[in-house]
Amino acid sequence: MKRLLLSACLGFVLFCLSFSACSKKEEAQQAKGRIEKMTDETADAIVARIRKPMNQARAVKDLEQDRAKAMEKALDEK
Repeated sequence: MKRLLLSACLGFVLFCLSFSACSKKEEAQQAKGRIEKMTDETADAIVARIRKPMNQARAVKDLEQDRAKAMEKALDEK
């Protein structure tokens, strides 16, 4: 009898959990507030300012590598 009651309770709990896991979370779908929007815009601006010099350095490195390859190719042809 105890085993049947335990199994029924366990089944009921699992049944309830399965429906609560599938429910929509309205909290997660709410629009962002003014402060959160400003924070996101500021973060994007900061990331852009940080990445700009890094991208320029990568471009210069790529140009230098292309120049070195061209010089090696010219030396190999002679």
